[in-house]
Amino acid sequence: MPFGVYLVVFFALTLAIFATIFIWPIFPTTYTSSLGLTPFKIYSEYAVAIALFIAVLLLLRKRRALDKDVTRWIAFSISLTILSELFLTFPAHLTDLSNIIGHLLAILSAFLIYLAIVQTGLTHPFSLLFHDLKQSQLALKKERDFISAILDTAGALVVVMTPKGRIIRCNRACEELTGYSFAELRGRYAWNVGILPGEPDSIRAAFDEQQIDRLPPRFEGELTTRDKRRVRIEWSNAILLDPQNAVEFVITTGIDTTARYQAEDHLRYLSSHDTLTGLYNRALTGLYNRAYFETEMDRLAHSRKFPVSILMIDLDGLKAINDRHGHPAGDEVLRQAAEVLKASFRSEDVVARIGGDEFGVLLAEASAEVVDQAMLRVQENLLTYNTINRDLPVELSMGAATATSPALLPSSLSRADQAMYRAKKNKQRNQGQG
Repeated sequence: MPFGVYLVVFFALTLAIFATIFIWPIFPTTYTSSLGLTPFKIYSEYAVAIALFIAVLLLLRKRRALDKDVTRWIAFSISLTILSELFLTFPAHLTDLSNIIGHLLAILSAFLIYLAIVQTGLTHPFSLLFHDLKQSQLALKKERDFISAILDTAGALVVVMTPKGRIIRCNRACEELTGYSFAELRGRYAWNVGILPGEPDSIRAAFDEQQIDRLPPRFEGELTTRDKRRVRIEWSNAILLDPQNAVEFVITTGIDTTARYQAEDHLRYLSSHDTLTGLYNRALTGLYNRAYFETEMDRLAHSRKFPVSILMIDLDGLKAINDRHGHPAGDEVLRQAAEVLKASFRSEDVVARIGGDEFGVLLAEASAEVVDQAMLRVQENLLTYNTINRDLPVELSMGAATATSPALLPSSLSRADQAMYRAKKNKQRNQGQG
């Protein structure tokens, strides 16, 4: 019920009571010279004392809503008023000591009300006027400190931005990962300090055009740290609206996925590249593996990049090298053969190790003349290598075939393999005759 209604009701009751005393004398008698205080007067004093006691209890229940000094003085004042009411139930005559003490206590109670309301209101007016506001501020500060503690102990990056993309808050994890302090980031555009990637352009465009609803809820990109490291971050976006449903803040949280991304990239590399495993060591030739070679053949069979040339290569004498010099030497010859092949072909050519000592090369949009030139480069690079490394030379046998259409691609692989074996046998025959 509104306070004004209570005031009107109280005022009306007061007028009614005064009317029963002065206009219609029907109010019960409270004192007579012969009897002193009447039973009505005594019981009324008890009722007032009980009501005041209940008021003290209610005051103590609501003490947090008032200033501590104000609460203390009002409680003392009501307590003295209760004592005053009790003393006023004793006197038989108006001049009795109990009547005097009762009125003195009433005066002291009024003085305490003065201390609680008037003096405190004059000396510390904000304690009365803004007590609830102060309590709200304390509660808000406590909540803000609690949220700040959560943000600063969170492992994820948290960035709060305006609808235009300016940073207004970031947590400790963001400072530690980026190398920038909050003071350095505050007020700057997120993409200008590497917090958000410049790509995709749709992210920056959403801020520039004030169409924050176009922001993707999740995206992944690279973050540039202060020391120029590039870190992979998976971002999640959330929008905070004001009471008018307009965008007030954009909250972005990020998780560092660099390690996971590198691991996945490494797994992808291993799934498509050759792993050279020797008896005494483990290394990579850096070439594609057989699975990738076959996948590329299938892809080229469905493409328009014809003619396609296939080159099959065999490393001569690997078993003899292993038997004579040991497996580490055989592994080293395999690695050096791979280096010679990588240096001999175009970047778009697929050079793969498809068996223990066998290699295959796919050359898209390469005629027979192109593959012949590539084979000459292999021979030249081999000669250069073997001139320097006479103790452990690399010898390769090669055969090539060219497919002019997808239907001829499988048979071209077989023809290249056969040509390679013929070259190998011719070399062995020539070496035997020599």
